[in-house]
Amino acid sequence: MPIWCGIRTGFGKTMIKESVKAHGRFQLEIKQKVSFDRRAHDIRYHIETWFFLPAALQVSPDTYSPKTFQQNLKNYIRLRPPTRKLAQLLEPEEMLAELAAFLADKPDKNEVERYENVLKRYALTYKRALRLAIKWLERDPKKRDAAAIGELLAEIHDVLTAWRALETLAAAHEAVFASQAFAYCDEYISLTTLHYLRRLVLIDGIPQTAAIHALWQTEMTYCRTRFPDSIPAHDGNNEDVLYRWSILRKYISRYLFLDVRRRKGNPLLLHSIYAIAAAIAMIFATFVAFFWQGRYGALSNNLFMALVVAYIFKDRIKEIGREWLLSCFREWIPDRRLRIFRGEHLEVGSCRESFRFVQPEKLPPEIRALREQAHWLKLLNDRRAEDIFLYRKEVALHNQPELFERTQYSIVDITRFNVSGFLRQIDHLFEHLPVGDEDDAVVTGERLYHVYMIRRITFAGQVASELVRLVLNAEGIKRLELIQPLQFAEKDRSAAI
Repeated sequence: MPIWCGIRTGFGKTMIKESVKAHGRFQLEIKQKVSFDRRAHDIRYHIETWFFLPAALQVSPDTYSPKTFQQNLKNYIRLRPPTRKLAQLLEPEEMLAELAAFLADKPDKNEVERYENVLKRYALTYKRALRLAIKWLERDPKKRDAAAIGELLAEIHDVLTAWRALETLAAAHEAVFASQAFAYCDEYISLTTLHYLRRLVLIDGIPQTAAIHALWQTEMTYCRTRFPDSIPAHDGNNEDVLYRWSILRKYISRYLFLDVRRRKGNPLLLHSIYAIAAAIAMIFATFVAFFWQGRYGALSNNLFMALVVAYIFKDRIKEIGREWLLSCFREWIPDRRLRIFRGEHLEVGSCRESFRFVQPEKLPPEIRALREQAHWLKLLNDRRAEDIFLYRKEVALHNQPELFERTQYSIVDITRFNVSGFLRQIDHLFEHLPVGDEDDAVVTGERLYHVYMIRRITFAGQVASELVRLVLNAEGIKRLELIQPLQFAEKDRSAAI
């Protein structure tokens, strides 16, 4: 289950929520939901992730490079579909009425992308409306009365009927566009409905189970008739069904995802630093050449030896100068830049990322204090040897009408990190304990490694931190433990709402 926590600023107009969860055996998924005022010119937030790695894992600058971390990292940024209640979809001048009016117009051959996006937006809005309705019932037992369930089932039936009544209008567009977007969206809506009806009937003590089963059977019959390739078989591996669902889901949700294109750090500043270091080294070599030439002449053994020595020192000065200047300007030179696009050509933002190991003595005091609070077994934890890795990310998005296109004024920033690189030195899953039972039987215990992760988020003038314990074994992620939820620093707590 994901661990959700959040902060809110700006009188409720600006908010960031975060979840951390295991995404499979080896992947860690961190998701931020960022909402902001539609009048904001742009949105910026800065995130620092500190990994405290036990020395036994041997994840150090000698064995684990920042480039390896980049290779194990995936970044996605997507928009969020509009929030509607199911009943709202049927209201005049709402989404279904707008969709009918749009499909009633004469199709334009150059607007195939707009046509498909309109259908995708509706399918995603329907899914969100249905998911929220089921979630409220799961969380609040007081709402699980027979009348409420009956009303929900009637709304689902009416919305599906109204949506499928548009198929004739959509056929005219699809003949012009050579598109099957309506059929794909209908399949997505049908499968989504079946999924959430199943979740509904599994709620403890839910009334109207017969009515839920009846609607589920009706929808299953429709799906089996129209989309037989999406129906799993009980006696097969269903790999083709899963593959089709994966492709269908990506096709529909692609409308929400922004295009993230990777580039190196700040190349202009980086090349300028290299040029300055080379210039300093060349000045030294030229000075030596002029000085010795003036003393011993243009052709002499002494000048020859001086030039050789000057070249040796010139090369070392250039390398040392590059490293020193890079350390001075590290804050302004990210290891990687991500350019964020909406569509092919509209650039809507950027992301700057840095990856590096940090010495313990250079930890910020608040990060050090938070780490010390995480000790669950005192013993020698205060002198524990750890390697500290810092992943820093700064995101900037520009508020443009083309960016949101009738979606919510919020984004979802998804980061997935594969921890398998942390596990390369783990060789045993179990280990013998020093004490057995009375019969001298061997007793074993599971060998675990605790990686502490501190997240510090700077957003809308506020700073918040959270602390998570990542429990690893030789087989991957065993569990996540939230030690401190996302909360403001003391100096910013008075500004929080």
